Amino acid sequence: KYQHPRSLITDGFFSHCRNPNYFGEIMIYIGYGLWSCSYIVIPLFSTVWIFIFLPNMLAKEASMSRYPQWQAWHDRTSLVCPWLPSLLKDLYVKGMGSGRDKKKQT
Repeated sequence: KYQHPRSLITDGFFSHCRNPNYFGEIMIYIGYGLWSCSYIVIPLFSTVWIFIFLPNMLAKEASMSRYPQWQAWHDRTSLVCPWLPSLLKDLYVKGMGSGRDKKKQT
């Protein structure tokens, strides 16, 4: 079930962003805010992001910093939002499938 020894996952979407789950959740909340057509929703969600999501992300960063490959991964990725040109380039070059899917086929 778990990798032994446990290690950082630095491939796939994690090669562009250290917290893709939070990025997806933030995009969903932005969509809800836009869909509601209410200006109060975005500041309300922003407050939740700042006081709940951000401390969780920073605690996760502190925990993951014990791995040797952490610093290189930290230097080339962003905390939440992926760098769009790099993401689009990887999708174009590598396609939507991951390397693990290709290994299973051979």
